[in-house]
Amino acid sequence: MIYKTNADGSIFKELRKKVNMTQIEVANYMNVQQNTVSKWERGLTVPDQSILPKIAELYNTTVDYLLTGKDASIQTQPPVLEGVYYRLAKEAKDCGLTPEDAEKIIEIYKHYKK
Repeated sequence: MIYKTNADGSIFKELRKKVNMTQIEVANYMNVQQNTVSKWERGLTVPDQSILPKIAELYNTTVDYLLTGKDASIQTQPPVLEGVYYRLAKEAKDCGLTPEDAEKIIEIYKHYKK
């Protein structure tokens, strides 16, 4: 299987940067090691076929685009929010915020947003 590569490395790096995620965040989301993501981005290894749909979803694209770099049906909506949610959840956890605290903050935000 041939994967598209470009001057910056592979399509995986380009797409990861578009969703503003680090290799570590992608690795945690995909349940792989950070060096695995690095190898994908440098074209040294390729992701297992079974996780390509999850990668495509994360990067808001298609498996075809991941494999070829060409796809006329690439989605035009904003990047998948799971990456944003993951980063927010990680930051909240790192700050010692409990899920209950987060729910309270959301309720306060909703109240003042009105």
